[in-house]
Parts: sequence; structure tokens; C-alpha cells
Amino acid sequence: MCLYTAEMVSAAIKRENEGMAGSQNRRLDEKDNKRERQAEKRESRRRTQGDYQLDLRGWAMVLCLQSAVVRRGGAIRVGLTRDGGALAIGVYMDNDYATEYIRPSEDLWTAIGEIAEVWIPNGGDEIIAAMGDLGLESWIAGQ
Repeated sequence: MCLYTAEMVSAAIKRENEGMAGSQNRRLDEKDNKRERQAEKRESRRRTQGDYQLDLRGWAMVLCLQSAVVRRGGAIRVGLTRDGGALAIGVYMDNDYATEYIRPSEDLWTAIGEIAEVWIPNGGDEIIAAMGDLGLESWIAGQ
């Protein structure tokens, strides 16, 4: 027969709770450390690579993509990644969506063409038609 006193049970429960709290604190510390490392990486990339900058030609190309996507009943979201190092273009169409990331080292025209080909039938033709509708075809070609 094994008898436990109330103090023994209470001490065992206390030890167990302290162990659980300790492991939870370790997990929270690990998450905080991971967030700090990610923030440091973002800051480092921002210092070394700079923020993504679009010139007028780039914005005109994005506007043409937007026009072509909207014609097909979709929506588009344009922004920068959290660290500012890449252009993020989100396309929403027919209950489906995806976000494409374009780094400054990539050719914007090629990337927009690839996005158009994935989301829009005859995507390249749609982009060119949007340029014409917006009066940008000769301006983009001349830039």
C-alpha cells in the first residue's frame, strides 16, 4: 500500500507545473529569437539591396497587367514585401489566388508577361490591348 500525503501531492503538482511553465517559456524565447533573427535579416537586406523602386515605365506595366486582369473579372493587389526588397503582385481570379514576387534583379516585363500567361488566356495579347486602351503602348516601347 502506497500512501501520499497532501504535501507530497501538492509538491508533485507544483514541480510538474513549473516544468510545463519552463518549457512554455523556452518555446516563447525561441519564437522571440527567431523573430529577432528574421528582423535582422530584413534590415540587412534593406541596407545591402535597398528597397524595390519602380520607375514610371514599371508602374505603367503593372497598370496594364491590372487592366487585363480586371477585364477577365479578376482583381490584383500590388505592394512590397515586408523588407521592401521585392514587388509583390497578388492575382485573384475565379476563387483562386496567388502572389508572385519580383526581385529588382528580375526583368519586370518578363515577370509581368509570365503572370499574364498564367492567369489570362492569350495574356501577352491582353497586356498589349490594355496598353493600347490606356494609350501607353508607344510610350512603354519608347522608354
